[in-house]
Amino acid sequence: MSSLNAPRGPKLPGVPQVELVPAGRYGSRVLRYLHYRLEELANRLRCWYFPRVFPGLRIGREVLLGKGVRFDIPPGGRIEIGDETTVEPYCNLGAAGHLSIGPRGFIGFGAVISASSRVVIGEDALIAAYCMIRDQDHGTSAAPYNVQPSVKQPITLGNNVWLGSHAIVLKGVSIGDHAIVGAGAVVTRSLPPGARAGGVPAVPLGGGPR
Repeated sequence: MSSLNAPRGPKLPGVPQVELVPAGRYGSRVLRYLHYRLEELANRLRCWYFPRVFPGLRIGREVLLGKGVRFDIPPGGRIEIGDETTVEPYCNLGAAGHLSIGPRGFIGFGAVISASSRVVIGEDALIAAYCMIRDQDHGTSAAPYNVQPSVKQPITLGNNVWLGSHAIVLKGVSIGDHAIVGAGAVVTRSLPPGARAGGVPAVPLGGGPR
């Protein structure tokens, strides 16, 4: 049953009845056009606003920042986002150290990237939804763990690296150019250029570097 033919319920005294009017073919096109233009305007506003709130943030040309993107950049931290990079909605990018994302990259929905020391992501990176890249964790010498100092080691992802959805990259890892990491993998050791890896912890898979 269409919404136009659905029961409207009883009439209430003093409350006007609203008649639904179909948008029609041309009306739908206008609404889509307005939607895209408003999204474009919102993106320009985000790219203008965030660098003024966070002095350590640098955003390149033609960058797309989705709604709900969150930055955490304390004094002394730096984040650089290269030209033509897309950061999808609800990503969390933080840097007490230095985070660099190369040009033409893609950071998928809900991804988390944290750079307490240094995280460098090369050109044309494909970071799928809900990935996590963190260059630090807590020490484990004595309890309680949550009051121990962080252990930091830089992370480097080369050019044209693809991380599948929910993949995790931990501190001290270097991933070479053109490598692919499978969905849900946890990368604890460095991978050579062209590697194919998956699993927990991630290990090289058949096929090897290309």
